[in-house]
Amino acid sequence: MVLVPIVSGYGASVFSFDRSDVVWFGYPVPGLNTLWTTRETTVEKDRLKLVVGALRAKILRELVSPRTMGSLAAASDCTPATVTYHCGHLQAAGLITRERLGQHVVARRTASGEALVTLLSG
Repeated sequence: MVLVPIVSGYGASVFSFDRSDVVWFGYPVPGLNTLWTTRETTVEKDRLKLVVGALRAKILRELVSPRTMGSLAAASDCTPATVTYHCGHLQAAGLITRERLGQHVVARRTASGEALVTLLSG
């Protein structure tokens, strides 16, 4: 995994899963917005949110134990379809796995997902 600082704007984030040997996440350089504005802004302190986005960070943190899409949606205050979409990207990055159990799809954090949460939450 490679973390790449980007100069694009405060809310920007990019990522790539195109290569099988490396996943990279681009994140905005902290404090960069102060270069072009004089108004006071709140800088996000949560590094996991900065790297993967607020909802994906919430999903990763909720997966301390396996959870269904429905329970993740309720905990995240969004629709199951939205959670499913974001879980698809987290799965593509190797951060979670999903498994169908009867009528439910259960998500679990992988070792890589656990390592990312630990690294960026400390």
